[in-house]
Amino acid sequence: MGLSSTILNKQPDETRLLIMDYSGSMQKGELITELVSSEATPDGLTFDPAYTIDKQRMGVLVSGGSHGRSYKVRYIVGTDNNQILENEGELEVEEL
Repeated sequence: MGLSSTILNKQPDETRLLIMDYSGSMQKGELITELVSSEATPDGLTFDPAYTIDKQRMGVLVSGGSHGRSYKVRYIVGTDNNQILENEGELEVEEL
């Protein structure tokens, strides 16, 4: 299982496409085939449809969150090479 970490930012009222890159854990030509799961800790975020971007990056629409809170966001994807890869990041919600 590959794991990398990213810091993401959004405002409480925004719905943002948050993208995580898996290319460092994938072989040349390997493709993401599915989003296995998306989750956040603590609760308070909503995840909408997933999008495969550039075949080795996964984006998910994320909304919600409370001003001043940090969330651990995790996406787990499957690939056409039968890998299951996990990527997580910290989402900071700040009102500008």
